[in-house]
Amino acid sequence: MIEAQRPVARGALAAALLVLTACGSAGGGPADDWSRTYLSSYEEVFTAVLDSLEDIDFYLVETDEARGRVEAASSARRGGDVMLLVDVDDRGTSVRVEVMARDAAAQNDRAPTRMRAVVAELLRNLDARL
Repeated sequence: MIEAQRPVARGALAAALLVLTACGSAGGGPADDWSRTYLSSYEEVFTAVLDSLEDIDFYLVETDEARGRVEAASSARRGGDVMLLVDVDDRGTSVRVEVMARDAAAQNDRAPTRMRAVVAELLRNLDARL
């Protein structure tokens, strides 16, 4: 009886992994910890980047839509000195978003983990919008 249930469990596990992989691709392109590729228009993605930064309590320092560049800093509510530089690159059939982070108070060993968490939060918010 137990042996008969294993193929079903394996099939369910494979289906779950397939769903998780599809969600991680964020709109049809490969996903990693610092970038995403979307099959949306450049304007849609650029606007979603601005809105997503606001959603996670970052304020805009500088935006240049023509160059596809946004610089943002964490608000006092976030309690940090994290700066994010977001590049939005129109590739014709897709739009690539790459995020770079810098922690002004990067004297401790936890800064890279903290920056990775902030970037992940931004990209999750962006994925939800697009």
